[in-house]
Amino acid sequence: MQRDTAGLRDIVMRLLDVAGLRSGHIELRRAPADLSDLVCETAGGRDGILVDATGPVVVDGDRDRLCEVLTELLDNAVTWAAAATTVGVRLSAEAGAAIVDVTNVGDGIAADERERLFELFFRGEAARHRGVPGNGLGLAVARAIIGQHGGTLTVSEAGATTTTFTVRLPLAA
Repeated sequence: MQRDTAGLRDIVMRLLDVAGLRSGHIELRRAPADLSDLVCETAGGRDGILVDATGPVVVDGDRDRLCEVLTELLDNAVTWAAAATTVGVRLSAEAGAAIVDVTNVGDGIAADERERLFELFFRGEAARHRGVPGNGLGLAVARAIIGQHGGTLTVSEAGATTTTFTVRLPLAA
């Protein structure tokens, strides 16, 4: 009962988090944050992840929230990567934006599921049939956090065996 209660509490807290982020009622603790450090910190020590992050690439952001997004994207990429493949994380800067690409090779995402990935509680057919744990909140939270930072979170076109989630954030002034 305690385990189930803790799980339900986590879901409720994440729902409140999404609602607060989407409505702008949760304040971010903004400060200059080097995404190169955050990417290396978040991916560091994990097997099967190749990082290409030369820095500094500085944004005005909430370090903890940005780490939450990176963790979500990396966890998903590792979960859905084909066996014996490497998850790639690439950080770059162009035209006033920091860009983080998280890429994996696997089955890909069905075209009709791509945009729904960011909906509350959406879980793709593959996740449901393979018994992958989750509640369909992670990507919704991640997109809301990036939106609060004035950025975007997108997923690559469907049909390819390579899936890339891309975060774009404004560079710090």
